Amino acid sequence: MIIIGIDPGLTGSFAWLDASGAYLGVDDLPTMLAGKGTGVLKRRLNPAGLTQLVQDRLEDEPCVAYLEQQTGFGPHLGAGTVFSLGRTVGAIEGILAGLLIPVHAVPPAVWKRHFGLPGKDKERARALAIELFPQAPLGRKKDHHKAEALLIALFGYVQLRKDHATATT
Repeated sequence: MIIIGIDPGLTGSFAWLDASGAYLGVDDLPTMLAGKGTGVLKRRLNPAGLTQLVQDRLEDEPCVAYLEQQTGFGPHLGAGTVFSLGRTVGAIEGILAGLLIPVHAVPPAVWKRHFGLPGKDKERARALAIELFPQAPLGRKKDHHKAEALLIALFGYVQLRKDHATATT
């Protein structure tokens, strides 16, 4: 069993753990140019690249995905950014559904509360992920998306263990 943790968005990441919660890897979401936009709107998710990435990582291994749930609003988000995020999340969900991978949406507050992390402190999340997964490439501040994907995957691992323990009692 492989557990996938997903921090969506164009600067997001996929993290991979095995059935024992051990680190298997972390990947940035593959993107491609989208035209004449600016900033993140200049890029969009590369669906073929993501499909290939997931297929290469799984090698016919059963898996489950935990995807950070998005609200799609906020004072700092413009309409273009919200549309781009929704498009990316929808593509991720569609690709995983097409590959028959079950997806569990996890609100950010839920997985962050599990780890005792404050709301939007990405550096604390990165520091915790470095402590838990020292072999992961998390040395740069901008690696916080990889760190969050790893923590989401670890949250999924804990949930699977709880579900298994409940089912066997």
